[in-house]
Amino acid sequence: MKKKLIPVLHYLGSFLLIGLVLAVLVDQVIMPLYVKHGQKVNLPDVRGMKYEEASELLTSMEFTPVKGDMKYNAEFEPGQVIDQQPDPRATVKTGRRVYLTVAIAEKFIEMPTLVGKTVRGAKLDLSRVGLQVDTILQEYSDTFPEDVISWQSVKPKGLIRRGSEVTLRVSRGRNPNVFEVPDLVDMSLEEAKNRLSEEGLELGRLEYVQKPDLVPYTVLEQSREPGQTLTEPRPVDLKVSVLNLNDIFNEQMRQQ
Repeated sequence: MKKKLIPVLHYLGSFLLIGLVLAVLVDQVIMPLYVKHGQKVNLPDVRGMKYEEASELLTSMEFTPVKGDMKYNAEFEPGQVIDQQPDPRATVKTGRRVYLTVAIAEKFIEMPTLVGKTVRGAKLDLSRVGLQVDTILQEYSDTFPEDVISWQSVKPKGLIRRGSEVTLRVSRGRNPNVFEVPDLVDMSLEEAKNRLSEEGLELGRLEYVQKPDLVPYTVLEQSREPGQTLTEPRPVDLKVSVLNLNDIFNEQMRQQ
């Protein structure tokens, strides 16, 4: 009877020993790990860190970093964390997702063409691409009509930072105190008179040249160079063609 009882006691002892080991394992290892997961801790401030560094730190603290928005910010280098959600030092449970906003390189935009447009149209174009007008200068122009952009400080299609300011020059129209001599050669005499009148100039002396092969009263020469600018109106003498000089002479005699 005594011999049969000994193996039973051995089994019972082994069972108690295994149970004791399991109890210690659960109490010292498994339960602490279970309790630690989901505990509340203060979230670190990872702003200013490179995204990789911030991600590694958050992961080591059992958070889940998630790359969120990508934005340009002049105060941060590309790749640095600009912002985080939840906020730094917030008390949150481990395992929670932490969204990181990361800085990217600044984007340059293409300068629109503003020359030839009105001031209002130019301002609208600038606003659409995130630019602004800094200064508007005014000058007289023989090329551009009044209130039209004649010059822009940044050339069209040049690259410029978003938010930059641009200087524009706007035409005041033609200078009223400047008279430009038009090109009158090959015009009829009547056309030449009208052009001179449009420019505020007067017809000077007429000289007739017999040219039977030309339409009568075609302008052959003018006394002032085309494009010449004058500070006061001066007459412009013309040479015009006629079929027969005698006809002109007889007409002048009749008028006398």
